[in-house]
Amino acid sequence: STGSTGVRGDATAITGQTFGVHGVDSSNGGIGVLGHNNNLAGTGTPIGVKGSGVSTTAIAVLAEATATSGSTTGVKAEVRSSSGVAGLFYNSGNGNILVGQSGAVTPPNVFRVAGDGRVYATEYITGGADFAESVDVLGSAHDYRPGDVFVVDPAGGRRFALSQ
Repeated sequence: STGSTGVRGDATAITGQTFGVHGVDSSNGGIGVLGHNNNLAGTGTPIGVKGSGVSTTAIAVLAEATATSGSTTGVKAEVRSSSGVAGLFYNSGNGNILVGQSGAVTPPNVFRVAGDGRVYATEYITGGADFAESVDVLGSAHDYRPGDVFVVDPAGGRRFALSQ
């Protein structure tokens, strides 16, 4: 029903480490806490798991892979839709969109994407992906085929268009 809650956990202490909901799993393929949204209506923005924080120093969602060896991953996002996005970062306060840090005790920023889209890093290595894959095109990328000749779109928008 509207406004219902399946499971709710409240930790009301204002100091110390508390848990509203705590899930633990020791299986080699288990999940400590699972959130799943079954909205098949195609409306709204269904959310499987949401974290929020109101403190001026809040971390809404924290992911830690604490093993000191092995091939660990802090956050993994996967989509299966060809028009989906695996990671979307939005800062409504116009601050940095993404900051990367590396190191142990007080890690320095080594990578940053500012709110205006500028990227800051100590080095940028080209290669790997094809340049054409990183450029926006007029219309849908699925409308283009290998061998098509492009021009800079005269309407602007920092994209390419099919040459006439």
